[in-house]
Amino acid sequence: MNKMKKVKDFVNNPKKLTALILSVCFVGLVALAIVFTDGPAEAPKTTDKVTAQKKDTKKTEVKKEKAKAEEKKSETKVDEKKEETAKTEAKTEAKVEEKKSEPAKKSEPAHKPSVSKPSTSGSNSSASSSTTAPTQKPKQKVWVVDKPAWTETIQVPNYKSVLMVRVDTWTMGIQIMTYEEFTACNAMRPIPAKCDGAWSQFTENVQDGYLTQTINHPEEGHWEWR
Repeated sequence: MNKMKKVKDFVNNPKKLTALILSVCFVGLVALAIVFTDGPAEAPKTTDKVTAQKKDTKKTEVKKEKAKAEEKKSETKVDEKKEETAKTEAKTEAKVEEKKSEPAKKSEPAHKPSVSKPSTSGSNSSASSSTTAPTQKPKQKVWVVDKPAWTETIQVPNYKSVLMVRVDTWTMGIQIMTYEEFTACNAMRPIPAKCDGAWSQFTENVQDGYLTQTINHPEEGHWEWR
């Protein structure tokens, strides 16, 4: 009985009733918020995984297609190379056959058989005329001399190494002479001023006449087909 009275008092009290209704509504809103925030949030993860897998599969398919296209290109290149080699081999064989056939053509008789024609004159005598084709000789490669071989004689200066002496004299400055001249001058008494002083030796290339040289020039010319 006491419980029933409490329920009736709670129902008859509008403030408590509204508080109860508001609390129930609040709990329901919280539950809905949890459901809508937690539950659907997990779904995109699975969808993202599926889409990523699809993208990976598409990438692998694209890579396979590219690899197949490259294989086809390489096969076409190989076929083209085979065709080119076959063409070059055919050309070389044709050239060889032409070279083989050239001697046979040359060996054919140049003169055609003569054909006799009856004379149109009214006399009993008959004359036969023979026609011969002109012979055509094959052209040959001939060397044509433009300038014959010739020999050239030239004079070249000849040099020899000579021992020289440089004398720093006391009164005549620097004097340069050969070693033979210096020894002869230094042997004189009294010593001449041109060789009296400090001296040093050095070698020098001095021209000693000319040498005759001959240069053989080969003939000059060109090739012609005749």
